[in-house]
Amino acid sequence: MRAQAAALGGNAAAVEGLVLLNLPTYPTYTYGQYLIVHGSLEPPPAAARPGLFDYREYLARRSIFVLMEAPDVERLPQRGGNPLLVALGDLRRYCNTLLIRNLPEPQASVAAGMLLGYQATIPEPVYTAFRDSGTVHLLVISGWHLSLVAVLVAGLARRMQAGRSTTFWLALTAIWLYALFVGATGTVLRAAVMASLVALAAATERRAEPWTLLLAACLGLSLWNPQILWDLSFQLSALATAGLMAFGRPLQQWLATHPPFVWPGLGWAADVLAATLAAQAGVLPLLMYHFGNLSLIAPLANLLLVPAVPIAMLAGAVAMLAGLLVSPLAGLPVVGEVVGAIVAGGWLFAWLPLAFLTVAAEWLAALPGSVVQITVFPVWLLVLYYALVGGYWLLRGRSRPF
Repeated sequence: MRAQAAALGGNAAAVEGLVLLNLPTYPTYTYGQYLIVHGSLEPPPAAARPGLFDYREYLARRSIFVLMEAPDVERLPQRGGNPLLVALGDLRRYCNTLLIRNLPEPQASVAAGMLLGYQATIPEPVYTAFRDSGTVHLLVISGWHLSLVAVLVAGLARRMQAGRSTTFWLALTAIWLYALFVGATGTVLRAAVMASLVALAAATERRAEPWTLLLAACLGLSLWNPQILWDLSFQLSALATAGLMAFGRPLQQWLATHPPFVWPGLGWAADVLAATLAAQAGVLPLLMYHFGNLSLIAPLANLLLVPAVPIAMLAGAVAMLAGLLVSPLAGLPVVGEVVGAIVAGGWLFAWLPLAFLTVAAEWLAALPGSVVQITVFPVWLLVLYYALVGGYWLLRGRSRPF
């Protein structure tokens, strides 16, 4: 919560800064609401001893230096904040309500993570299954989502015979509206900046050099907010992207010339497996350093699950959009019944791939030996790994097959 005023002993004064409030799950509070909270401000606890997680330092990187446990909260009637962010937040919550109302769990929460960026509502066993199967990235808003939005908008603009400049501004607007819509985390912001630079390169007929885009995105965001460099999700996103750019194409070229990927109909599998292995090469040591998990089933899991992701996202988005558009017709006598039946069919079609994703992730994660626990992964080994991988990539050449 961003504080605007504080009172102590009857004396009130204007203040500025962030306060972390630890509140019950319900009732919910949203961006833009004015609250009066009563409680004691306390400093966050520091690490019990060197080497352990330091909660105080973690919050300080987010410019939070005090917290309030279980305060009494009074909600004020007025509402502030940026009107655009307020409207996008309301729309996001309503879309989430549609998913919860029309899909069973855990498919509703998985769809909310994939389409709306809600991670906290995914049940812990389901999230653990995706993590242990090496497919948790499917639940996170990434550059793939933003690129898909930009491509769809740009394609629609071209069909309407819009000029290059108009197409660029429409794509740019769609990218940033969606980024704000899903929460504008560090990962999403990096992806949005890169997608914007790609759209700019296309509009100006310049070649988009991937490494330049990644470095420009990371540099721009770190200048805007230096603390973002300590955000683990931002680190994982940047390293996964770097792994894809460094090893994705060479791995795909190598796999495409070896069985079984040379067999008819298996070319797509080489693409998926190459992308999985390349991204894992970028993030695996950092994941082991922070979490101590090594998913051995990840390549197979990605081969099975990734092809279903576009279907699940498209079906879920269409069903959600249909629910938004036809909800005013639900009260009509005859039309409402027909429309309701069509929308129900759309939700059923969206449920099928989502159910496949959740069941497959749980089954794969439960296989014996699918996950290995790494008890100790020292920081020197982390640095050595990236030094060796980076050196190997430079010596072998940027796009040479293995």
